[in-house]
Amino acid sequence: MNEMIVRYQLMHVRRKQLEENGLLKLTDYLVTDDYVGFEKYLQSWAEKHHMLVSKAAFIFMKFEDDFIDLQTYTMEKHYED
Repeated sequence: MNEMIVRYQLMHVRRKQLEENGLLKLTDYLVTDDYVGFEKYLQSWAEKHHMLVSKAAFIFMKFEDDFIDLQTYTMEKHYED
């Protein structure tokens, strides 16, 4: 299977995971530089899932980092071709 197809599929899966877990909304706050909204949403998300905010932030960062890495790699490959 073509490597790019696999990466696009994985990127879609990561985005879906962020969305299904309610974490994609955090990305919206970051894009608009709404750090107060980000903090409030992260706090409420952590409370909803019965965990510390630091753990919720780690989970978000892990998903977000993977998603951004995939997007970056995919765009670089696209423009190389």
